[in-house]
Parts: sequence; C-alpha cells; structure tokens
Amino acid sequence: MSDRTTKTSPRVSVVIPTRNRWAEVQRAVESCLSQDYPALEILMYDDASEENLAEKLQQRYPTVKTYRSAVNVGQLVLRNRGFLEATGKYIISLDDDAFFNDNSTISKVVEKLERYPDVAVIALPYYEPRLQRMHWQGLKISENNTSKDKLIATFVASAAAFRKQAVLSVKGYDESLFFQGEESDLSIRLMEKGFDIISSNVTPLIHTVSEVRNFRNMHINGPRNAILFIFSHAPWPFLVPRLLLTTLGTFWHGVVIKEPWLKLIGIFRGYRDGLRSWRQRRPVTPQMWRKYRRLLKRPEDYVATV
Repeated sequence: MSDRTTKTSPRVSVVIPTRNRWAEVQRAVESCLSQDYPALEILMYDDASEENLAEKLQQRYPTVKTYRSAVNVGQLVLRNRGFLEATGKYIISLDDDAFFNDNSTISKVVEKLERYPDVAVIALPYYEPRLQRMHWQGLKISENNTSKDKLIATFVASAAAFRKQAVLSVKGYDESLFFQGEESDLSIRLMEKGFDIISSNVTPLIHTVSEVRNFRNMHINGPRNAILFIFSHAPWPFLVPRLLLTTLGTFWHGVVIKEPWLKLIGIFRGYRDGLRSWRQRRPVTPQMWRKYRRLLKRPEDYVATV
C-alpha cells in the first residue's frame, strides 16, 4: 500500500479490552494486523490481568499500543477510554475472543461509514463456532448471501464499528451499566441525537465465546440493566407497561434456564437502582420510543439521507 493511500485513508482504531486471555487476544491482534486497510491503529487494554498481558503483547507486536489497568475496572470503562484515546476517525470494537475472518473487512466498513454520514454504529455479523450460532445483527440473509444494509435498534459490541465523534457527542457508554445492556442505552441516545444504527452484510467475524465467562453476573446484571434502561428512557405512556412485561418475561426466562433466583436478584436491583436514579431520568420522545421498539422487532432497509 502506498504512502499516499495511507495519508488519504481515514484512520481507523481497533480497541480490544482483555483480561486473563493471552491466547485469545493474540489471535484477535493478529487478525487486525492481517487487514489490508492502510491507516490502522490497534489499542489493547489489559484489565489488570494476573499476568502483565500489556507488556507481553508490546514485546511481541511493537506497533500495537498497549495499556494496563492497575485494578479490574471492567471492559465498559476500557471501551470508553478507547473512545477518548483512539486517534482514528472510526473505531472498531472487538472482543478479545473475536477475530476477523476476512482481511478486507475494515476496508469495507470504512467505505460504508464514508458513504453514510448519519450512521454512528455499524453492527458486524459474527459466528460462534462453539454454539454453532450465526449472529447477523438484524440481517436476514438469502441463499445467495446478499442483503441490503438494515436500520436496526441496537447492536452487540463484540463486533461493531463506530463514528468516533458521534459516540463522543453522547459521552460514550453509561458506565453504571457495567455488565450487559450498555449497547441498547448507547443506541437510543445516539438515535435521539439524529444518528442511525445499521447492520451490514460484510464477511462475518468469528467469536469463539471464551470459557472464561462469569455467567452469574450475566444472569444478574442483564435483568438489572434491562430494567434500568426502561426507567431511564421510556416515556410516561410506555413506562409502566414495559416494566411489567420485561419483569414477567425476565422471570419466566429464569425459570426456563433454571436460574430464577439470579434473575430475581437482577430484577430487584434494577427497580432499586431505577428508583434511586429517578431524578436523572432522560426519557426519549414517544415517537423515538415507538421507532426503537419497532426496529427491535422489524429492522428496515436502510436509506441514507442525501
């Protein structure tokens, strides 16, 4: 790639938080280094791993910028730090147990972000081999594997691309949503500000779903944050009905997966923290709430604003 191409291409930063996953983060970084995109910056944030992964990674991959947290702060805080410290116009969020499966993915994503100035987030499809599960993030792919970009309500941060200035305009993720649900909160705030969230049919990434996962926290904080999301953003005509439906649906899911008590703990914490933060409620307009709920159920073909 010529120096001229590098200078004219908008810089892209890949942000990878990690904790105690040396093998996985190596693979993620190597997939980034294999990309054909010329103006690429890679930032790895070590969340106080037992072993100094930042130092190890820096020694093996000198071009990668590495940072180490002295205490465990969680990947949400590190992603926000990445939004602030990355020098790219666009930012790719990549889980440490995910990696690119096509060396032209970033080039294709940048082309779409340049074409769609109102898009703040592009949700990238990914495949989970262990679960044999494909996540198209709102897309329905036909047999010939073609699909239009879709306007969607939210995304999964394991694999997503961001317009940096759009995210900074809403101050990034809400760090009180420290484990699950943060993407929906960021999405609806971006939508309220006039930005779009889309899903795009690029080559799926691979998400290996590391075995080093805290399922107890997932079962508790998922319900908590879902309840908090409603307390924070639902306008009055929809607040109480949505709280009731989410509460019942969450508890029933807990019964099905045989973890009802963990779900109840999460529900309790959601109501407790929602009431405590009542004065900080920032409900969206009824029109925006309807649009968000509609897109959750039925993503729409994306038509860029000219």
